[in-house]
Amino acid sequence: MGRLDFCKTPLLLIWIASFLFFGCAKEEASVVGGKAADFSLKDLNGEAISLSQFQGQVVIIVFGASWCNPCNAYAPHLIDLYGKYRERGVTILEILLDQAPTSYLSKFIAEKGINFPVVLGSEEVIEVYRVYQIPVTIVVDKEGIMRERLLGFSDTLIGRLEERIKELI
Repeated sequence: MGRLDFCKTPLLLIWIASFLFFGCAKEEASVVGGKAADFSLKDLNGEAISLSQFQGQVVIIVFGASWCNPCNAYAPHLIDLYGKYRERGVTILEILLDQAPTSYLSKFIAEKGINFPVVLGSEEVIEVYRVYQIPVTIVVDKEGIMRERLLGFSDTLIGRLEERIKELI
């Protein structure tokens, strides 16, 4: 089983289980060109963070997990982009899809040097944003419109993401 398949399988199982147990999502699915669905998720300190609190900013939402190798390779690039564009109205919000204890995740984030907001995902957000593999990157403009959905991680993706950020700021 390849690395990419390893990252896809647990999320697919989570999605199927959430569909079977919870039915359809309460919110309509977010699609490119449409309004990004708002959500409120807890950070590692238990504080609620919502997408709407970043209104007026370009928001890069990244779905990932500590056990996902492509996600871990992506992290240094996200840290660089955040440092480069944070003062220009860009935020990065990582949604972790881990089941690990918050103490482990806090240590993981500190070791990686992640300096942007990180929240814990939910089945509803996974379903609304149609996350079937990770990493998934969602680009939301200042008006709250989803402008891009990028799958996986590569140098090409980083270039595309930075290009999109420059267009939207």
